[in-house]
Amino acid sequence: MHDETAPMLSTHRHEESADGPVEGDTPQALNGAGLERMLRGDAAGALEQLARGLALAPDSAVLRNNYGSALLALGRADEARASFELAAAAAPGYTPPLRNLALLEQLAGRADAAIAGYRRYLHVAPQDGRACYNLGLLLMAAGAEDEALAALGVTAEALAPDSVEGLVAMGVARLLRRELGEAVGLLETALAAEPGDHSAAYYLGLAYLALGRYKPSIALLEVVAGAMPEHPQALANLGVAYLSAGQPVRAVAIFDGLLRLAPDHPSHLLNLGLACREGGQQERAAACFSRLLIVSPAGSDYARRADAELAGL
Repeated sequence: MHDETAPMLSTHRHEESADGPVEGDTPQALNGAGLERMLRGDAAGALEQLARGLALAPDSAVLRNNYGSALLALGRADEARASFELAAAAAPGYTPPLRNLALLEQLAGRADAAIAGYRRYLHVAPQDGRACYNLGLLLMAAGAEDEALAALGVTAEALAPDSVEGLVAMGVARLLRRELGEAVGLLETALAAEPGDHSAAYYLGLAYLALGRYKPSIALLEVVAGAMPEHPQALANLGVAYLSAGQPVRAVAIFDGLLRLAPDHPSHLLNLGLACREGGQQERAAACFSRLLIVSPAGSDYARRADAELAGL
């Protein structure tokens, strides 16, 4: 998971002439004027300037990419995607639109598409530490731990080790290796440097949970789940933290809500059953484990766990 509160869209200036900045109503000048407005937060003004530039140079991949960035800043995601795709097609060796396409999918919460986009981009720009960071956290959330570890390793090498992204990357790598003490130290340092970084808070919450430090884990996961309701994994881990801390009623409420969004999700069914059992709701626990047995492939880990839980009731 990565919370990018100020998306790092890839924009690009045309090269300046030997005599200095290009002035007047040329594509280069209009591109520069558009970027200046973007930097001031005037996306609408930027769009106007970039549109004028595209009228003069419709095949410019640079202008088309920056035009897409302005559209995305205005919330016009479908038009932005089309603009980035046109830019990528116009100049196959020009990488910023590929990065922007991946980021657009990430911001929209389409994790699979974002992962595919970052892989495509990193095939031609393998040392982009921040793109590796985003890919690594997406892969971590998807359960692809080995590939996540490789991506985060590139981040740790490419970025300053004391940057927030570098600290989080190293912390998550330690978490994957179950080096929990080192993970906590790195992630605490990252969160102290940037208290609003939800990735640092989330993975620190997971590290605390793995160490059995349930109170600070719950405190962090509550903040992340509240700030990022579109990220159900944070809420699911908050439910696990409540269950581990002996608060089954709160865990039941969380997994009930998650199953309304994703009926028959095996992990949520298992955890709801465990929470119901701990809360004394034996019949409901049995119903959850029975349903888990039905929806899980025969012989799978979830099926074996459901059998074991039913036998133990």
